[in-house]
This record gives sequence, structure tokens and C-alpha cells, in this order.
Amino acid sequence: MSTVDEQEVPSVRLLLQLSVPAIVVGVVSAVGLFLVDEAAHLIEEFLWEFLPHLLNIPPDSGWWIFAVLSFTGFAIGLIVTFVPGAEARTRQPSNSLPRPWL
Repeated sequence: MSTVDEQEVPSVRLLLQLSVPAIVVGVVSAVGLFLVDEAAHLIEEFLWEFLPHLLNIPPDSGWWIFAVLSFTGFAIGLIVTFVPGAEARTRQPSNSLPRPWL
């Protein structure tokens, strides 16, 4: 069994050098998350405040809510179906058992 004395312990200088890329990745991730959050806020303001007032529809109308949610579901369905890598089509594994007949 090895002890701490036998293992090579990284120096403080090496640890500080390695922490710089981690800080950069963290800052870039935080800025990216902030931008996504702001884009979602703009879309929310557009769909629930600007567009209903432009069309002279009350934003809390049941039909408006139904239309927005239906459009959102349709858009997500298109994304899942046609965007590569979304795995919209599920395949049956080749090593699965055959379907039983009745």
C-alpha cells in the first residue's frame, strides 16, 4: 500500500496553471446559460405579451393558450423528427426475441 510520501504530489504552481482552463470553461458556460435564459425571456415576452396585443387577443384567453401550446408541441415534433441525431425513429434491436404470435 502506498502512502502520500511515496506518491508524487502536484505542486501549487501546477494546480494554479491547471485551474485557469477550468475557470475559462466555467465563465463561458455561465455566459452561455445567461444568453439562453435571455433568449427564452424574449420569446416568452413575444408570445405572451407582444403578439396577443398585436392581434387584439387577451393573453389569458383559453384559445390563445391552446394555440401557443399546440404550436409549441408541433414545433418540437418537427425538431425531433427531422433534426439529425434526435433519434425520432426507434429501431428494434437485432438481438431481440421475435414477437409472439397468438
